[in-house]
Amino acid sequence: MTTTNHRPLTRPLTPAEIVARLDDDNYVTGLVTMDISDAIDGDLEFWLDLCSEQLIGTSLGMDINYRPVGVQPDGTLVVKVTLDPSMALDDEEA
Repeated sequence: MTTTNHRPLTRPLTPAEIVARLDDDNYVTGLVTMDISDAIDGDLEFWLDLCSEQLIGTSLGMDINYRPVGVQPDGTLVVKVTLDPSMALDDEEA
């Protein structure tokens, strides 16, 4: 399983990249960046949607897990996100 190259993504993963990164449980993991105000101002559902959108480009990610892993010099949070992308992949095929 390839999770990240230890650098945050600069854009959401494409469907092909998602499939290439799937682990044995069909989850995908990556590092994304988030503005700290999104963590403070939003509610949990907003935050989870944002995690999904940053990683796979849609809020259709399921069973989303996240863990802050760092802070960039500009104060942006680096967050490790793991989720089930099956609904997003199914939507892409439709």
